Amino acid sequence: MSKILDYIVKGQGLGVKFLLIFSVIIAFFFGLYIKSEGTDMLPYAQQVADQMLPVKIENGVVVEPANTVRTASVSLDNSGTAFELPFVIDTTTDVLDTARMQEGIYLTRRNLYSVQRNQSRIVRLEGSFDLPRGDYIPQFRSILNWTALIAGLAAVAFCFVFYFLLSIFYAFCASAVTGLAKKKLDFDQRMRLAVLCLIAAYILFYFLELLGAGNSQLLFFMVVILFEAVLIHKLRLSQPSAAAETAPQQEKSKE
Repeated sequence: MSKILDYIVKGQGLGVKFLLIFSVIIAFFFGLYIKSEGTDMLPYAQQVADQMLPVKIENGVVVEPANTVRTASVSLDNSGTAFELPFVIDTTTDVLDTARMQEGIYLTRRNLYSVQRNQSRIVRLEGSFDLPRGDYIPQFRSILNWTALIAGLAAVAFCFVFYFLLSIFYAFCASAVTGLAKKKLDFDQRMRLAVLCLIAAYILFYFLELLGAGNSQLLFFMVVILFEAVLIHKLRLSQPSAAAETAPQQEKSKE
């Protein structure tokens, strides 16, 4: 505890290094979560590939499959129940009426359609390429790894900015607590205090969620403020007042 109190009072900076380390840890587990969940989806992606491939395009025209309608679906269990996906290949026509289409992705002989609730995009096919039927699990896994990596890096930046702004908020909240405790801390000290209390609260709530305990934003706010109050109280008890520090010096100067 004494090291924590010394860091708050005598440390340097705003606690940014602790926020960065904490953000990296959170982003790391976020990337692992994406990779884990994505790995479970790889067999379903292969199911879709087996249904929709091969696809061959020559000079911007789909030549294989020809005059065919294919709809992607996946079977999530052994019951044989298939769930249709919003991915359709329709090479019986060149143009589709997007006003009558449901949301999804559609491939015709000459166009690729992306239909969403508020808008639709049409991309005209160009060039030539061939996607044969085969095992695409390695390619899917490579895409998944890159996705998890990019998402993790983006999460580091997002978490750091979010936690930093949240620390500023709790640093201002700490000014009210210090006022009640009659202990004066400058902004840097309150930031270091807020960073430590914020991280401690997140760790506490993580274990509470593992135990299935309910929580709310209000409860989280109250816990952070409680942590700040406890540390500020400890600071008040452990740190000598300015008058106590200057008194011995004044006595020596008189001598």
